[in-house]
Amino acid sequence: YTNDTYQSIKKLSEENKFFHWGLEFPQIFYDENGNKKTNNGFDIVIGNPPYVQSRDQRISESFKKAIEKKFCTVHSMWDIYVPFMELGLQLLKIGGNFAMIVKDTLGEVNYTTKLVDFIEKNHYLYQIDFFPEIKIFGTDVGVKNKIVYIKNGKKNRQAKRILHHPRINDCFQLDSVEGIEKYKQKTAEFSINTENTIPLGKICYTTYGLRLNSDKYDKKFKFKKSDLISANRTKI
Repeated sequence: YTNDTYQSIKKLSEENKFFHWGLEFPQIFYDENGNKKTNNGFDIVIGNPPYVQSRDQRISESFKKAIEKKFCTVHSMWDIYVPFMELGLQLLKIGGNFAMIVKDTLGEVNYTTKLVDFIEKNHYLYQIDFFPEIKIFGTDVGVKNKIVYIKNGKKNRQAKRILHHPRINDCFQLDSVEGIEKYKQKTAEFSINTENTIPLGKICYTTYGLRLNSDKYDKKFKFKKSDLISANRTKI
């Protein structure tokens, strides 16, 4: 790996501060002759990705567009842990193992549906741990977590679902379930018969009503508390 081409690319990488997995770890992806290995990738990928929503003002529009163009699991008001998970899974060799601690929104909210579908179609989730009442990173971090364990291979058993409650070392195995329900600590206790029914969206347009929230990182401050609550009655 000391040829002129490699050295020139490495120099370019150092100057522009980009990170290219194939250049940083050539022995993982290429053989001694520079040919791509048949089963290339890492044996294991472990991570704690950042949790930053795409609407965060700290993320530039150009960065958002680049992420949305590169990763197939990114959609809606995505969180940056979604492309991190997709990339980590792509870096696995066949038979490799993946583990990440992520937000508890995985499998719960709309922006994770494509990621869950990606995992279900291409990989095997063999364990997921839930921490519903535990803030693993402390009370100063307003995020709760799940830890997922995924194999780049075929499914050979149902996923093990572990609940940590009330303390992190108190572990209980939950019932095994199939499909996207296994990503949720609490699964639906009833089902609705949708036979001979029409989705509401086919009849009329539906949308949210008033949503009283604001992005704490939004420096424009679209509204303030005084816009919502006042000692003076509004004149109508």
